[in-house]
Amino acid sequence: MRVQIVIGQTYGRWTVDAGSDLRGNERYYSCVCACGTRSMVRKSVLAAGKSGCVKCAPRSHNVTHGMTRNFEFGVWAAMKKRCQYPKHPHYALYGGRGISVIPAWQSFETFFADMGACPHGKAGSIDRIDPDGNYEPGNCRWTLKATQAKHRRNVPLIDGRTLPELASELGIKYSTLRLRIKAGWAKELWGKTPQELGTRKQNG
Repeated sequence: MRVQIVIGQTYGRWTVDAGSDLRGNERYYSCVCACGTRSMVRKSVLAAGKSGCVKCAPRSHNVTHGMTRNFEFGVWAAMKKRCQYPKHPHYALYGGRGISVIPAWQSFETFFADMGACPHGKAGSIDRIDPDGNYEPGNCRWTLKATQAKHRRNVPLIDGRTLPELASELGIKYSTLRLRIKAGWAKELWGKTPQELGTRKQNG
């Protein structure tokens, strides 16, 4: 059943006190937690009615959010590793090409407050709307792993590699490579720097 979010109503520990903003495909509402913390909260989090500012939740001396075994925590940890640890096997496709996790999302509590629980359970995955964008509110959404895999299969391949993979190998941004290919540049020029290109007229 669809939940109607109403200004002035309380959902879990959040009380909606103002209107909403649309970020990507998700709607966020200005809310105040029972502890006084103010934040923009995703509609799905409010609709669940069980969440609030995690910082004000009761905790023991050795437990912070109590969610280290949850699916969402694993997604958050893997997201950070892809972007921040050069030894990660997929670092070249994420942190290696400039994709980062915004400072606020270094905290799992903030990440979970923004994203909420994955509606697909363990069949879900975090997806960036803009593949060149960072992990941040408005550019991330929960999606099915099967859907994400289908999108990857539909991505054009060049010599068996996706454009992001090829851009990483060439040492240029994915958006730059995509524009050069679309403009009809010769293959040997795709990875050239502006200094190497000089004022030379491009093929195509």
